[in-house]
Amino acid sequence: MGAKRFSCIFLTWYATATASFLLKVNDTNATSAAGKPIATELRLSNFENVQYYGLFKIGPFRVNTVFDTGSFDILTLSKKCTKCGAAAKYDSSKSKTYEPNGTKVQYTFGSGKVIAELGYETAGIGRFLSKHQLFGEIIDHDVDALTKGRWSTIVGMPKMGSERGKSWMDAEGVKQFALCLEKRDMGPGHLRIGPDLVFATGEDRHKDLPAIAISGKEHWAAKMTQVSVKGITVACTGGCGGIVDTGTSGIVGPPSGIKALRKEVGEVHRNCSNAADLPPVQFSLGGATVSIPSSAYVIQTDADQVPSYKGDLKRVCVDIFMQMSVETNMGPLWILGMPFMRQYYTIFDRDTPAVRFGEAGSDCTPKSNAAIHLADHDIHESLPDKWVPPVVSLRDLNFPSWAKEGERLEL
Repeated sequence: MGAKRFSCIFLTWYATATASFLLKVNDTNATSAAGKPIATELRLSNFENVQYYGLFKIGPFRVNTVFDTGSFDILTLSKKCTKCGAAAKYDSSKSKTYEPNGTKVQYTFGSGKVIAELGYETAGIGRFLSKHQLFGEIIDHDVDALTKGRWSTIVGMPKMGSERGKSWMDAEGVKQFALCLEKRDMGPGHLRIGPDLVFATGEDRHKDLPAIAISGKEHWAAKMTQVSVKGITVACTGGCGGIVDTGTSGIVGPPSGIKALRKEVGEVHRNCSNAADLPPVQFSLGGATVSIPSSAYVIQTDADQVPSYKGDLKRVCVDIFMQMSVETNMGPLWILGMPFMRQYYTIFDRDTPAVRFGEAGSDCTPKSNAAIHLADHDIHESLPDKWVPPVVSLRDLNFPSWAKEGERLEL
């Protein structure tokens, strides 16, 4: 779901657990060598490198779902909705575990309003199934893209201690979850969920990874102190609000900050000839400094989506920096979206709270405990000789569902 519009996107119709050291989604009793439950893995399908989807169970239905760290609730298109079309899969009349709540709630997103009828259901993933879980059936809306029939559910992945109540993860004792998006073009994503992310060897390796201390009350937000390139600070000199968000396709910042960032990074050649040579960008927030190389922020797109280009190429290279003016109680808003999840194995520690980053290997497991580029301004990722930037449709880029252009947001 985007703040400016809901993108038109196909959903995944399957989910599998592929890593041998993780609990399969249909195994409810597996434990590690140390006797601790092993994390459940859900494989996420990739739509055009801008959105990732897996299956989530609500009652007897497995519904196509986006997992959003910027949201709190469970919302699903309902058969009660006369305009939702074929995308609506959930039918409370066919569920033995459904209980009505009797309350209707209006949600306001950047692209329109949604009316949901609250109820209770059994909801979750694999062994993490919350009984009598509050959720919302979407029964009406004024969002055009909801009629496209290409997705049905959004599931919030909030931090602990929200003032909004108990989430499905709270009910099941989920203290941590992790997300990694494979770097290869159109590669899948991997969502791992567990009470603690313990590997089958019994090792808690993630606890040694560098951490961003989260200070937001509702969001996965931290105080950002600078954005820099080659040792030069280009934005956030007076402080900003930084959010790590699974539902945002790019790196989002205020227009002035994005303009300064692009100036220091340098022009991306439309023929992609310098895509691997552009400098990394550093973000300092929550007591840590993390860096992304050009391979994470340079993409290819159809030339007709870049109005300024007048050449003969069918595809051209551009950056994936996105402009959005939102003020927060911490300063102008910056969002570290999917490019970060492709570069790093990202652990959302709900209990601490913190966000931990480890350099992601090809199979989306952390490479090492010290792999984050701490203020290393000259580092370039080692890329294969035949590496080319991933292909992305600019029309399908997702802005955050929880923020609106020009508003003030309390993090």
